[in-house]
Amino acid sequence: MELINSDHKALIKLVKFYEEQHKKRDLSFFDADDLNQIIDYYISRKEIGKALKCTGKALELFSNDSRLIIKGVRLYIDSFDYETAFDVLEKSELSMRTNPDFWIIYAEACAAEGDYDAAIDYLKTAIEYSSSSVSVIHFKLAQAFAELQDNEHAFNYYRKALREQPENQEFLLHFADFCENTKWENELILFFERLVNKEPYSHILWNNLAILYHYFEQNEEAFRAIDISLALKEDNAETHFLLADFKSENRDYHEAVTSYLTAIKYGKSDLIVYLQLGLTCIQIGEYDDADHFLRKGIELDPADSQCWYALGLCYASRELYKTAIPFYEKAISLFEYDDRFWHELAISYSCIENFAKATTSFQQAIDINPFNTDAVIDYCLFLHDHHKTEDAIYQALEALGISEDIDQIQYLLAGLYFGSGESDIAKKHLKEALLTNPSNTEYFFEFFPELKENPSVCSLVNQFDIITGDFTK
Repeated sequence: MELINSDHKALIKLVKFYEEQHKKRDLSFFDADDLNQIIDYYISRKEIGKALKCTGKALELFSNDSRLIIKGVRLYIDSFDYETAFDVLEKSELSMRTNPDFWIIYAEACAAEGDYDAAIDYLKTAIEYSSSSVSVIHFKLAQAFAELQDNEHAFNYYRKALREQPENQEFLLHFADFCENTKWENELILFFERLVNKEPYSHILWNNLAILYHYFEQNEEAFRAIDISLALKEDNAETHFLLADFKSENRDYHEAVTSYLTAIKYGKSDLIVYLQLGLTCIQIGEYDDADHFLRKGIELDPADSQCWYALGLCYASRELYKTAIPFYEKAISLFEYDDRFWHELAISYSCIENFAKATTSFQQAIDINPFNTDAVIDYCLFLHDHHKTEDAIYQALEALGISEDIDQIQYLLAGLYFGSGESDIAKKHLKEALLTNPSNTEYFFEFFPELKENPSVCSLVNQFDIITGDFTK
């Protein structure tokens, strides 16, 4: 059916026609190309439920179409429906056995279920049937061996993948993360420096070397690599964008803004540059500019949750909490599983004294990510301020069992127990907090300023000897 072309209006027309025909249970008008593009449309709109339904119908009609099989299996994997994914794979094996992409997706399904040995076998089968570059397969093999903690094989396959595609930033960052965990940072840097030395006039490789230096906090070398890249190609938008990111992370926000604008000048006009530019403008209090750039990002992709969230931050930073709330809620409607969205929404509701919605939002943030210590602390202090200290203590005790920031939770519990009049338990938690991290007393007094004059607290803090790391007699 030749209803679809590059014209977006034609695509919308096709999707509407499909939805009408789906209701009538008659999809005979559609060929595999149509259904592939309809699925892509739903995926781009993040309407995964519709994409899955269309995929199921498409596979019933065109069970041997390789694009539908691979796309469908990937959708099922991403939706954690492994049973259906394997069912499709098993039914398709005979017709797809010489297609390397089939074995790659088979490996991905096995890896998703934790069967990395099977994943490795299928990836090696994919290599047998590949007639072109196998860098992606080598990359996936590296990931599988890393999961099995076979670090030697993982390192070698990462190295193969990057040698074949040294410009690939995804390969590079995964390799860097692996080397950070295995303490092989120097080996990776030396390896990539050799790759750059073989192609010293490649500004892309100098950019990647800069990323690598920056990842391992070798900032001076990172900026030097960026300077060389710009000397090779001064008008490269990606290099200026990279420079802006580095400057922003170093808190050189004004210079970062200049570099982001230069990146736009040289042709980078995607959503991410406007998002980063907007967030950086918020950092320096240029809220009108931030609003302008973030709205440009939304124009490029209204379905992206991050720009809506950033607009909420923009207005909350100006203490315009009622204005911020609809932007946070829009971000959540697009992606409800980001704890930051719920946390900031909770703060805005707490600032306008909407106790019920603030409580619900805080709880959502913590349910999504119980390791979000900032959300736990803000929620507990919010409950404490509203005379619900027992509830706050319960939340803090829940966090204590799993948090990586034990000292902060101990300080929090100490303040809450002092607030509830249970001084003995409070002192116990304060002692534990001081023994874990005595430098965080400033946060303790920031959270509970009323305790600065409490004799028991002051006595206990003054008894702690930072040099010996223990209490004096």
